[in-house]
Amino acid sequence: MSAKWFVIFLVGLAVLAALCVDLYPLFGGYADRRFVLISIMLVMAPVTMLAVRSSGIVLSSGFWLFVGSVAVSTIFFEDVSRLSFVESFFYPTLLLAVAGLAFLIKLQPLSFPGTLISLVAAGAMVYAFLTPAIYIFAVLDDVSRLDQFLPWGFVNIRYWSQVASWLLPLLPLAVMAGPLRESRLWRLGIAITAGVWWWLLIMSSARGSLVGIVLGVVIAVLLFGHHARQWLTVLGTQISYGVLAWVMLSVVIPFLFIENPEMRSIGTDTSGRIPLWREAWAMSLVNFPFGMGPQSWLTHELITSAYEEHRKMGHPHNMYLMWAAEYGWLAVMGLVLIGVSVLGRLFDLRSRMQRHALSYEQSQLVIVLTASVTAAMIHAGASAVLIAPASMLTGLVVGSLFWAVLSRAEPAEVEGRSLFSGSQNRPRYVAAFVVFSFLVVWYMEVVHYYQAMRVDEPWYLENVPQSKQPRFWFHGNFPRRNELMPEDNDQILVK
Repeated sequence: MSAKWFVIFLVGLAVLAALCVDLYPLFGGYADRRFVLISIMLVMAPVTMLAVRSSGIVLSSGFWLFVGSVAVSTIFFEDVSRLSFVESFFYPTLLLAVAGLAFLIKLQPLSFPGTLISLVAAGAMVYAFLTPAIYIFAVLDDVSRLDQFLPWGFVNIRYWSQVASWLLPLLPLAVMAGPLRESRLWRLGIAITAGVWWWLLIMSSARGSLVGIVLGVVIAVLLFGHHARQWLTVLGTQISYGVLAWVMLSVVIPFLFIENPEMRSIGTDTSGRIPLWREAWAMSLVNFPFGMGPQSWLTHELITSAYEEHRKMGHPHNMYLMWAAEYGWLAVMGLVLIGVSVLGRLFDLRSRMQRHALSYEQSQLVIVLTASVTAAMIHAGASAVLIAPASMLTGLVVGSLFWAVLSRAEPAEVEGRSLFSGSQNRPRYVAAFVVFSFLVVWYMEVVHYYQAMRVDEPWYLENVPQSKQPRFWFHGNFPRRNELMPEDNDQILVK
């Protein structure tokens, strides 16, 4: 199988798993998506060792600062079980996997990212075309709250909205680039798809997505100006389709055919996030500038009285505060440095756009992927976008596309011809083998974590007066504080 078809297979697998795995669940949708994500990371992360080149001092410093802070907080600042270690290894591996998949994308012709965008849009289209069946059954059953059934395939609306933050800015590009952009049937399908997705977003009142997408669009326009005009026009048209669908499907039809229809309102409060954020902030200062250790949010003795009296969650609904609490502000600073490197490349690409040194399709890819990634990063400030498996399957694809487009300044094809040959590459093979070997052991620990979680689940549901708290697994409140664990529990093995 050539690299091109291998990438197409991986992207197709990721998109279908993120959106449609609940049609044929094996271990449950949340767990199935996690295993698919981890499997793709297992394959892609070692590729980075083969592909690595000089990536700039800021980017390299950011990555190693993040990894170093994660390592220190894992080893020194928490009595961490082998199960908690699974999650601390997750994020560095994810960054490597994004870089590895981006490299394989960069090896392909300039038109290849447009093909992958079409593949992502096709996945969104499958989801959209299956949605009317759920809607019709809900209306025929006189369901008063449609948002309890739609969006379908996700255990919580939040997990769907996280995927929407990645996807909705991308849908206009499906009719502006890619091999099918001239097909009338394809354009009609994308119009229907966008209408359904925007309708679902409006109906579900997903504030995090709405705010993230709006700010993502604003930032993209501020960066690229008039170059974003056509994308904005198409995006506005697609939003109008969604508004029209909402009027017909959430207002007119329910009031005609449902006895007492109800609509989900848009909340004006913070949904209890402030006590969670204060607790995470307090945690981040305990071992400043390092954190309290992986999954210490679940296992630490509570600090603030407000959170002690508040509903407990598997995460503080803010990825940046969660990383600061568990891995330290140095880890967050490492991610900031990576962001600074990305911003520098965006300014360079903007300059090339102004000089007309980029093709039309390249320019639109840069603009749209910037809006998509920005929307998701902003949404991550109020949700678990960067840990939920459906979101991260989508983010792995979009992030890899984004990095491939940003780093295409060098002639990738020239690099690729010498990548897998020559004695000078032997150290890369060794590094890739070492990384792969570690990841195989890690994958076995992921399986062990899953098995231990399933063993703990019945006892938890019977003895712990808290609901399930999704995090790495859907039953994510495991491990947890000692007083909430069974006395004879032998699943957690302390290092």
